[in-house]
Amino acid sequence: MTSFPDPVLSQSTALIPYTPPADLRTQQRTLMERMHDAYMKSSFRTQITDCRLLHPMTIRERILAGAYAHLTIGPGLPEPFHGTRKDLLKIIQKTVHATVDKLDYNGSRPYLKILDQLEKEGNFGDVRIDSRDEEYGSTCVGMAHAILKDLKDQHDVDGVLAVQRKSSAHPLEHGAAIVECSDGFVLLDARSNPDLRIFSIPFGGTEQYPGFTITAAHSGSITPLILKCQDQEFEYCTNVGNGDDLVMKHFAMHAPFDPGHEYFPIATYNDDGSDRKFIGVSLKDSIIFLKDRKAPKGTKAENISFKFIRDNPEAFRQKLQTFMEPKESLGPIEDPNKSFSGFRIPVEVAYQQLVRLASQENRIQRIFIETHPDAVF
Repeated sequence: MTSFPDPVLSQSTALIPYTPPADLRTQQRTLMERMHDAYMKSSFRTQITDCRLLHPMTIRERILAGAYAHLTIGPGLPEPFHGTRKDLLKIIQKTVHATVDKLDYNGSRPYLKILDQLEKEGNFGDVRIDSRDEEYGSTCVGMAHAILKDLKDQHDVDGVLAVQRKSSAHPLEHGAAIVECSDGFVLLDARSNPDLRIFSIPFGGTEQYPGFTITAAHSGSITPLILKCQDQEFEYCTNVGNGDDLVMKHFAMHAPFDPGHEYFPIATYNDDGSDRKFIGVSLKDSIIFLKDRKAPKGTKAENISFKFIRDNPEAFRQKLQTFMEPKESLGPIEDPNKSFSGFRIPVEVAYQQLVRLASQENRIQRIFIETHPDAVF
């Protein structure tokens, strides 16, 4: 490279370079070293984050990234309902509501089933969980199975489990039920709000609902529905052999770290879909808390540590029983739906489940901190 003379230096014959005091030079050098270290650490963290997004390392990262296991093909789709969607709704509408209303949401079920399988298999890679036979309390896929079972038992109507994801590059996150009719699909989603449980969409058509739309594909499609909500799109997939397993594992790895929540609930719903009372379980902090939304303003939830549960099981049983028992509304009863009718999960069932979670505190937490993808828990 050719060098050019500095015009200032070439015209000056008595320039003396400035030498800062030693302590100032030391301060400047220290500052530069700190800035360099901070930059390098930030860059390193960014590289690690980017690498984990592209190549998930832990079991938890792989599940949340949708890279844990490939979808497997199921046994095939059932025969469609021979009548129209309108014909179907006349038959099944009351049954769907009755089925959902007799269950309470129970987020502990995936963890309990993982613990059951770990005791049998030992290796998380070999664990495969489902959501069937979840009496009293259930998850979204468990409720979907309950709906499908009641439709078959009571009306000889065949439906199929549908698992939801954002796209083929994303994990399965939710479960519902779908029945194909002669003119379209009926989506049955076990939400707490009765007005958001049953959706009827014609083949090739789009139906508008408050805040979202649902578009139906053709007859026999294994991705029969697309739900669009603002700028997000979700697809429902059917005939997925391991749909239960993937949805349940995604919930188990995501729920305790959901920003703003960091717990999973065991909730009871009033007839209007509101969750008057719920039991929150924080695996991150190893506590449960008892929350009553109708308690006087300023009343804090009661926190109970896993250690207290292990050391004082009978005292915990009494706290739980008192909380779960039906009570009148704290204010004037203007609407009977606002009075608490009690949990549908029996106290003893909830007690046994929570005691088991508390007793397995160390084992559960290892699920989230293990770094080896094929670790044995």
